[in-house]
Amino acid sequence: MDSSNVPKIEGLILGGPSDLKNHLGKNHLPTELKNIILQTVDVSYSGEAGFSAAIDLASEAMGSLKYIQEKKILQDFFVMFKSDEDQEKLCYGFNNVEIALNTNAIKTLIIWEDLDILRREIVDPTDTDNKKTKIIYSKEKMNDVTIIKSELFIDWITKYVEENNIDIEYVTDHTEEGAQFKAFGGVGGIMHWALNLDYAMIEDDTELDDFI
Repeated sequence: MDSSNVPKIEGLILGGPSDLKNHLGKNHLPTELKNIILQTVDVSYSGEAGFSAAIDLASEAMGSLKYIQEKKILQDFFVMFKSDEDQEKLCYGFNNVEIALNTNAIKTLIIWEDLDILRREIVDPTDTDNKKTKIIYSKEKMNDVTIIKSELFIDWITKYVEENNIDIEYVTDHTEEGAQFKAFGGVGGIMHWALNLDYAMIEDDTELDDFI
């Protein structure tokens, strides 16, 4: 939804008896909705059974829409990456994304849907008072540190964006752009404004560490 809580519709599937759905599509929909009809399907059921049947019959069209959306958002990302001016409005990699989140800079978060990296909060082993913590991104075992909390990065960040009303786009590696984004680490963001991530601050007594 947008800021006015009006659903953003990317595509329509019309299902029902042939005469009814054709009449609806031709005579009762505004032009804006007619232009985004993805497919019409013949369905003889009503209610939830009819809805489920329409979804099954139109699954290929809906799958194509997902890849179209994925390609568009990633193409925008890489166009910005190649621009000296716009590149400063991008962040990618675990450290930079989390710093940008902490400064409320991210407009749209992009994440590879099969990301399997863990986000671990550990006691900083260099702090003799054991008061400082570090954030480590890894999927390797860590036997010589005190782990305070460990969870999948994708689970942590999904909860974070939901709580903070940040747009999130999950992408696959099934497209050329998706495979390229995966090679970037599988996590990135388009920001509201240019941000010098080298000087951005995060929470006191918490340090972000490089991916290991």
